[in-house]
Amino acid sequence: MKKIVILIFGLLMASSAFAQMETVKDEYISTTNIPADLSSRVITSGGVDENEAYKAGWSSANEVWGLEGAGLTLLEEVGEVGALKTINEYCGEMGLGLAFIQLGLDLSEGKKTEGWLNFTKNSFNYAIGKWGWQSLKIASCGVAFIDYALNKFGNTVLGWKYTAWESAYTRYFNIGPGKRSLTEWRQVFQGVKSQEDIMGRINQHLDTFDWSYDTLKTWTAEPSGLVFAEPLQEDKEKIRGSYLNTYLLTYLRALFLTLQKEANYQAWKATQDAYQKSKKVLNTVYKLQVKVVGPKTKIAGLKVAINKWEGATDANGVWKISYTLYGFIKGGGSEIILYVPSEKQGIKELKEKMVLKKDATVVF
Repeated sequence: MKKIVILIFGLLMASSAFAQMETVKDEYISTTNIPADLSSRVITSGGVDENEAYKAGWSSANEVWGLEGAGLTLLEEVGEVGALKTINEYCGEMGLGLAFIQLGLDLSEGKKTEGWLNFTKNSFNYAIGKWGWQSLKIASCGVAFIDYALNKFGNTVLGWKYTAWESAYTRYFNIGPGKRSLTEWRQVFQGVKSQEDIMGRINQHLDTFDWSYDTLKTWTAEPSGLVFAEPLQEDKEKIRGSYLNTYLLTYLRALFLTLQKEANYQAWKATQDAYQKSKKVLNTVYKLQVKVVGPKTKIAGLKVAINKWEGATDANGVWKISYTLYGFIKGGGSEIILYVPSEKQGIKELKEKMVLKKDATVVF
């Protein structure tokens, strides 16, 4: 029977030690099944709602961690608010990353959510400053511009009198000096903050067409003998609108969708980076030494417990334990209990507050 008891005790000790050193092993958190309204809850007209970002990040990460709220409260009780604050900050970053992933998905599907509309406003530069997601800003403003331009120029129909002008204008920008690659347009759009910025930079480029006789004659596909007179301003606007609608909007849409995909990857990477940082904090190893002061004959073999973690002092009255922060949150406690034989009480419990440090000593 004694051997069985010893074996069971040994198994319990091994199980306890495993729990103490438990670590977060998952390499990534899931970025699928993001709540459809997350971007609107996190990205508000006043900026980022930090609390909503934290809740979203915590919820997603905790699907991996499996922690209870009481475990985090325990960190406050033992004075390790630094680690708790750091984990909370990383959860906020994860939540913001998830919100921007959802924003990118909304953008690619043409959904005008409240979060998407808030992000396209001039005042919203949080993500750009924090992560450099300029590509998402350009994509968002660009898609907003395309919607605006389609509504404004989508029904532009030019009659026969515009044929020569339109031919010259189109060829100048499609195959002539005014042609720009998507890479060049990308550089042009750097730093934009609104759809008005997009429109302004496009207009600035289209204004390079000078409407002179020589330019019209050089670039038209119509008979060379045709005499060209400069069109009226209202006719110029119609030709510009027709060119935007027929050629440029389709061309630029490809750029904006490419930038959106890049932004989604950046958001995913930022989310996973924050997760990896929080994982590193949770997997940090702590050491504790419990030292009992007294006659050698009375300090050896004393039972020591921290919640479900148990051990016994050695011949020198010392018990040492190593544990991860993750293991502590899941199974640690706020008190260290030393069980000391007592003539009157049988077993007397002495208690000291748990000290959560990288290398701590508690003396009884």
